[in-house]
Amino acid sequence: MPEVSGVLELTDIRNQLMLEGVKTAEWLKFAPYLKDIERELRNRLTMEGDSVETKKALDKLLSDVTKIINGNISAFNDELVIDLDELAILTASNEADSLNKVVDGYEAVIPDDRAVILAYQNAPLSIRNKGLTLHPFLSDFTRSEINLVTSAIRQGVNEGQTISQMVRVIRGTKKANYQDGILAQTNNNARAMVRTAVQNTNSQARQKLAEANDDLIKGVQMVATLDSGTTRICRHQDQKKYPLNKGPRPPFHYACRTTFTYIISSDYDFLDKGAKRPVNFSEGPEQTSASVSFYEAMKKQPAWYQDLEMGPTRGKLLRNGGLSAQEFADIDVSNNLKPRTLKEMFEIAPQAFDQAISKTRQEQLGLIN
Repeated sequence: MPEVSGVLELTDIRNQLMLEGVKTAEWLKFAPYLKDIERELRNRLTMEGDSVETKKALDKLLSDVTKIINGNISAFNDELVIDLDELAILTASNEADSLNKVVDGYEAVIPDDRAVILAYQNAPLSIRNKGLTLHPFLSDFTRSEINLVTSAIRQGVNEGQTISQMVRVIRGTKKANYQDGILAQTNNNARAMVRTAVQNTNSQARQKLAEANDDLIKGVQMVATLDSGTTRICRHQDQKKYPLNKGPRPPFHYACRTTFTYIISSDYDFLDKGAKRPVNFSEGPEQTSASVSFYEAMKKQPAWYQDLEMGPTRGKLLRNGGLSAQEFADIDVSNNLKPRTLKEMFEIAPQAFDQAISKTRQEQLGLIN
């Protein structure tokens, strides 16, 4: 076994594309549960007649509504967890196969199925201000959706709305194809929740596989998506390297798409020769070097596009502030994954602002007195 120096990154774009397909497939399984919620809520609300007449009636209605939503979403969550268990096991196996194919003569250790499942279920998600493990994360989603509907009903009663009006608020209107109701928001929230849970499962299963093969794998490198939908947090994380058992792992936020690659021996650098990654900025879909970071790619874009995607002040700072792509990333977001305000960025790198932005504009932005 060659000495491991941690400079080779293994990237499999096909696996990430497959993962995005899994996210969509799992979210689509929510549709029948949502349909049942809509039907059962409509039936229960219409049992009240034209309006909710007493506090006792309201309390009973809210209790029944809670049971309807909790029962259906909990059933969906149970189905999702079964699928995530299978995904975790499959991911670990596929990652082992990939290592065996890339590293000649290597036989990757596949961790026990139970160990992989426990890893993804018990690891806190890296979502800022949450830190929940899987089951509390799913319970938090359920509570949030219950609160959306019950709050709307309380508000409707307080405002003297009829039952028909409350049904329209919850269900939406036919004119808007029912996309203007609370349940449409629940559907969107379910999509973000599922995408987050799937990404976490994939990350933790791959992390567990890496730990089982630490004779070869010594670190990881973050890989964000190079397009306009990538958040500031993930832009900051792109291409960052961490030791195997240190540093954050995606998802970094709800519906996060960032993944990571393994860092192995420099003896395999030849495998990365000419490697490409997709980018979709001002010129549309194209390919760039796999080693190019988000802000390195953004630096090559026209000024109008930089300003459109980052805001005019950050755009000027990137192209005229004398900062490298990495230096800009480091002042834009803190190490605890908190996006910084312009004022906070100014306090860290005032010379870059002086180089890129006039004093008059700095005063207008409240950066100086």
